[in-house]
Amino acid sequence: GIHDNFFALGGHSLMAVRLMAHLERAFGKRLPLAVLFRSPTVAQLAVATEASVVPGATTDAHGQILLPIRPAGKQRPLFMVHPAGGFAFAYGRLAPYLEPDRPLYGLQSPGLDGNGEPLARVEEMAMHYLQAIRTVQPQGPYWLAGWSMGGVVAFEMARQLEAAGERVALLALLDAHTPESRARNSEGSSRVISAHARKLIDFGHNLGIPQHDWTVEWDDLSRLDEDAQLAYVLEAAHRAGAVAPELGAPRMGQLYQVYCAHVEAMEEYTPGPYSGSAVLFQASGTAGVAATGDSLGWGSYVAGGVQAIPVPGDHYSMMSDPHIQVLAQRLNEQLHASGDRTQEVLV
Repeated sequence: GIHDNFFALGGHSLMAVRLMAHLERAFGKRLPLAVLFRSPTVAQLAVATEASVVPGATTDAHGQILLPIRPAGKQRPLFMVHPAGGFAFAYGRLAPYLEPDRPLYGLQSPGLDGNGEPLARVEEMAMHYLQAIRTVQPQGPYWLAGWSMGGVVAFEMARQLEAAGERVALLALLDAHTPESRARNSEGSSRVISAHARKLIDFGHNLGIPQHDWTVEWDDLSRLDEDAQLAYVLEAAHRAGAVAPELGAPRMGQLYQVYCAHVEAMEEYTPGPYSGSAVLFQASGTAGVAATGDSLGWGSYVAGGVQAIPVPGDHYSMMSDPHIQVLAQRLNEQLHASGDRTQEVLV
């Protein structure tokens, strides 16, 4: 129906890309992906498409980075940083299960719309994202979270806030490895895979391609040239129903370049010390998690300690039903506890 919510219906980042492409072809108007967070129903999109200015949108870069997933609420907002794919759409699925009075904002990468380039360093991302969140909340304390690479960026944001004299009430890391912990897991794999092929495989998982839908061995994928590798991943995504056929190689290549820029930024990042604490939500179904024994590497950097909380699912399925409901429950518990400690709300 025209009043059904895109996210409530299971909408995700690639569906959003497909939807924006349809709108552009039908009406000759390119809308930013961020419009879906402000206008998530057909009725609202109709208004946004007809308007000369998208309702609620801003023309500066911060308006494209900071996405108001659920801006209403009396408590201080929770800011959640995108994973390596650059999209913050996964947090739209989390929103219905979070505390009803907690505003939720997603931080999305520049470059996803084809306008501009993704940021090249984690420190640079953290600086720009902090500038964006200060347009909503000028002063702390702050509640930060991030899934996968988003946890790495959220950690650096917490460090920069601490250096500026601000306080972080909650730093939530959603199955986020430190760069060296991620590298150790890759080196421990029984398969020898080229770095480019490994990025493509991870990119394919981000697209929603199940492992059983790969029809070539990973080492065979490594022998293909880069164009053939990307073409294979796109074809596998079409076969799995994760990507619509009209999303062709140029658009997927663009999204892959954003993904690669983020992975390279994460690989080059060296975390520094942080005197605060962190909560790590570990996916219990991820291979090798139990063997790490080091809170996915964060214990070496978080002086205030890392509280590890197991959640069901693997690195990807933890962000989908039914596992995301358990994750939200555990996250709500931590949000409530941190709120009790600060006794501060927005008025």
